Amino acid sequence: MLLRNFHCFAIVAILGIMCSNLHLKAQNQPRPQPTGQWLMYFGDHKIKDNWSLFTDVQMRNYFNRDNLKQMLLRGGLNHKFSKTTSAMVGYAFVHTTPSQLSSTGFSTAEHRIFEQLMFNHWMGANVLNVEHRYRLEQRFIDILDQAESSVNYANRARYRLAVKYPFYHLNMSLKHIFLAAYDEIFVNFENKQSGDLFDRNRAYVALGYQFNPLANIQIG
Repeated sequence: MLLRNFHCFAIVAILGIMCSNLHLKAQNQPRPQPTGQWLMYFGDHKIKDNWSLFTDVQMRNYFNRDNLKQMLLRGGLNHKFSKTTSAMVGYAFVHTTPSQLSSTGFSTAEHRIFEQLMFNHWMGANVLNVEHRYRLEQRFIDILDQAESSVNYANRARYRLAVKYPFYHLNMSLKHIFLAAYDEIFVNFENKQSGDLFDRNRAYVALGYQFNPLANIQIG
């Protein structure tokens, strides 16, 4: 009951922050055009009992010369305590270059250490799966365009609320199709890189197809 109340408090807090920060300042990298694409791969590979290796590869706005280019590589060691609770520690490398059309951006290489807790549960007679992810990040950001190395250190906290609705509740002929959505907010403890306490809010909605119990693809 205490854990569920904490989740409810977190959801209310996130909604309040979103409503009070409708006009966030732009991120440090300029974006002359709003178009682009993110290609994302996530994998969780079991190694022993409740232990697994997490892999994450993302290419962001990579094929559009009018926008920044960003590559993210992330890996982690995950431990599952129960069907509903897991924890992870890991490392990420993020390389960012500005738009070819921008003269104000800069290239960065970020080394990131993170710790994470995840909880999930079902609502509405196992109709809607709800997932809560809490992540802390220790960020070492190197500005590559300067003659001398300039590494900024920053701490950041993230909370993501995700839901998944499988369509087999509507019709068994749709048993492989599902709807996925999440909203994630980022909070800075150091403002050298992004400026604001509330760094950004990231929302996602996608239609998914479950190939088998171990793999799915989403577009959204």
